[in-house]
Amino acid sequence: LARQIRETRSNAKPGDIFTPEINAAFRQAIRSAFQAAPHVSKTIRQGEPITTWHPRVNRDYPEYLPLTTVPPTLLLHLPQLPEELAYRIVGRDFVLQDIEARVVIDFIHNALP
Repeated sequence: LARQIRETRSNAKPGDIFTPEINAAFRQAIRSAFQAAPHVSKTIRQGEPITTWHPRVNRDYPEYLPLTTVPPTLLLHLPQLPEELAYRIVGRDFVLQDIEARVVIDFIHNALP
């Protein structure tokens, strides 16, 4: 599945999904969630900080990385995804991942405060 996604999206690049307009809307939604519920940051930071891996479109989401889920408080501010996709947080980056294939579909660099 991962190979098929990469082949189908062989020219994929950051911003194909998170276009500038969508990127701005997500950044605003994330900012709003953090302002409305300051504990969101603490919930996200409870896991081990990830500083050695940075997302790249069409690359694997490494098996050794935790599948950091987005807290419900933040999810309430974001569009619902089809079941095969998930939002992930890696450091301060906001990642859109294909769950089964473990492929990064797109990401927003430094999206989290």
